[in-house]
Amino acid sequence: IGISVTENKTFEARSCSLIFYIDQREYTVNVTQHSSLDIVDFKDPQIKEICVSAWDSNSDGELWYHEVAAVTELNPALLAGVDFVSFEELKFFNNVSLSDYLFEGSSVVSVSLPNDYSKGTGKGIFKDCRYLENVDLGARDVEDEAFMNCSSRFWKTIASNR
Repeated sequence: IGISVTENKTFEARSCSLIFYIDQREYTVNVTQHSSLDIVDFKDPQIKEICVSAWDSNSDGELWYHEVAAVTELNPALLAGVDFVSFEELKFFNNVSLSDYLFEGSSVVSVSLPNDYSKGTGKGIFKDCRYLENVDLGARDVEDEAFMNCSSRFWKTIASNR
């Protein structure tokens, strides 16, 4: 087993890589701990606009990790009618409760859910997401109708990752 720890002083984030071997295959686990002084770097401008308008408590036009930590619920009305592709940054919303049908019928292609062992995905969270290709569920259980009527691209991606 080999371990390396590096510090990124630009964003005051700490990264840790754990490298281990099983049956002569190398596996790497990378963990990044963000400081509350870091700004969330949103990939999708529509999602950034929504999140900043909803939770930017200091009105600086950015969303900081300490602001994300204060979010407890994502309501489907927040995303309704918004044309967006990615919400990878959702993984940083660790205290959030994911509502039923949160992404239903949206144009989302890629999402990373918070890694929370105590909560499910929300019933029908990705129902009718015809463009969905990648979902990182974290440690969440999948609720009923979670992937009902999702695209064939999504199911091909799931099958190829097994």
